[in-house]
Amino acid sequence: MRVSGSASSQDIISRINSKNINNNDSNEVKRIKDALCIESKERILYPQNLSRDNLKQMARYVNNTYVHYSGNCVLLSA
Repeated sequence: MRVSGSASSQDIISRINSKNINNNDSNEVKRIKDALCIESKERILYPQNLSRDNLKQMARYVNNTYVHYSGNCVLLSA
């Protein structure tokens, strides 16, 4: 499934949830659904001013294998 243009995250999730799943596509759809973990914890995990404790908390969060790789990019850019 290809999503192009300016689609909101709600639209993308509804398209994925409404997709008819074939046996070949079931693993791919599961991977996409797992990658679309939308949470509002960003302010807590990525504060404006970094302290040693904040950095440790970010490292614990990023080292979780369920987290998408973009968390690593944020940590490395800090």
